[in-house]
Amino acid sequence: MNFAYSHWIINPSTESIEFLKNQGVKNIETGPDFLLGYDEKEIEKIASDFHKAGIQFYSIHAPFGGECDLSFLDNVRRTKAVSILKEFIVRAPIAKIKCLIIHPGDFLGNDSETKRLEKFQFSLETLLPIAEKNNLLLAVENMPPTSAGSSVSSIVSIVEKFNSPSMGICLDTGHLNITDEDTIGAFNRAKEKIIAFHFHDNDGERDIHLQPPYGTINWSELAAEIMKCNYDFPALVEAQPWNNASPKQLLREVEAIFRGEFLAVEHNGQKANLVCDKCRHYLFSEEGNVFCGCGK
Repeated sequence: MNFAYSHWIINPSTESIEFLKNQGVKNIETGPDFLLGYDEKEIEKIASDFHKAGIQFYSIHAPFGGECDLSFLDNVRRTKAVSILKEFIVRAPIAKIKCLIIHPGDFLGNDSETKRLEKFQFSLETLLPIAEKNNLLLAVENMPPTSAGSSVSSIVSIVEKFNSPSMGICLDTGHLNITDEDTIGAFNRAKEKIIAFHFHDNDGERDIHLQPPYGTINWSELAAEIMKCNYDFPALVEAQPWNNASPKQLLREVEAIFRGEFLAVEHNGQKANLVCDKCRHYLFSEEGNVFCGCGK
């Protein structure tokens, strides 16, 4: 399985691009400022520089929150949000971006989630044909409990309703971990429609974007299920490296998780993964050797 590194704010300098290349980064997901903060010629030039270094943009996150909520109940505000996303979709091919991550809705407050998700679907009716025309995938992300679209089942229902090869699901593991849904059950409901991942971890209560596996998600179990599906797109690790490690270390550890290479002990029927006393990183096996965050 291939992985992408989260590079939310694009630094187009040669030094920054070379740093990512030397860290083994081959795919990135960036934030909305890349397409909204530069003109079209600048976008094309920056993307070309990354591509020449062997770094691809599979996905980009659409603007969200504020005036960019696609589920506004007020149609004037929602229409404005849709117009922002239209421009975003048209610009994405300039950077050869293949997938756009969109939120179904943000903070609910006292609003009805059912009504907010209905409005989101009205927005999709406008945006999906534009995405199809521009050969761009729309990946609807499951949200935290306080936002519209926190149930994976509800996201699956929306995607199935549109039944378009240009629309799928971005499964966000961190958001899922702070809901009441069973992780494996939710994955199995969504797996045939997943076209993007946001891999991150937390304490089961807060959306704090910890690097896998440094939270409470059972990554051995989840990774084994994911690997059965042979996804061919790069999965984003939407977190910064644990304990101030390097991007290279982050990717190395996540790759080891998906190869099932945790080092563990079992005592009285209970299994425990091993952690290095010095660097506080997990211990993994790699081609017969052991590594942690100590650089070994």
